[in-house]
Amino acid sequence: MSHASETKAIVFGHVLAYVEERFGKTALEEVRGLSLWGELGADPETLVISTWYPTDAWIRLLLEVCNRFLEGRPEHCADFGRFFLERDLRGVYRIFMMATSNRFLVRSIPGIWSLYNTSGETRVLESSARHGLLCLEGYSHPCPHEWHLIAGATGRAMELAGARKVRTRIEEGLDAEGDRLLLRLDWD
Repeated sequence: MSHASETKAIVFGHVLAYVEERFGKTALEEVRGLSLWGELGADPETLVISTWYPTDAWIRLLLEVCNRFLEGRPEHCADFGRFFLERDLRGVYRIFMMATSNRFLVRSIPGIWSLYNTSGETRVLESSARHGLLCLEGYSHPCPHEWHLIAGATGRAMELAGARKVRTRIEEGLDAEGDRLLLRLDWD
């Protein structure tokens, strides 16, 4: 994998918080002990969330945690996404989410992606009162696990914005070669 793209350290911190909350202190210590941290020159206990790390390290961490604690199944990473979104949206951001329309939220997602990743472009292909279709292309590390994480986070964002019975469906990108994610959103 290439070091050409980078991912914001905040997501690494979210993984640590997720593991501790869902699986306990012993599991957290197991993740803190991964060789990945030494390779990054990072201390998992004192991450600076605004730092950028190679995206391949992020994907390695995601896969490692999924394999150890989530039966290695990509679809279980949707829970990660929901958890990450909850951690990111606190205080005034949560109030903003509750005050925005779902259609506006769908249209805002392309700008959100670039806050966390230096590669890939997200576009809104469809946006209506009850539906949305997002496309992520050009991401340097396509991974079904991350696609499910994105689906979980996006679905939770829609719920916070007032959508009911949110359904997310990955329409393209789950094959091993899938370098494009098409994410369908439907809600009542």
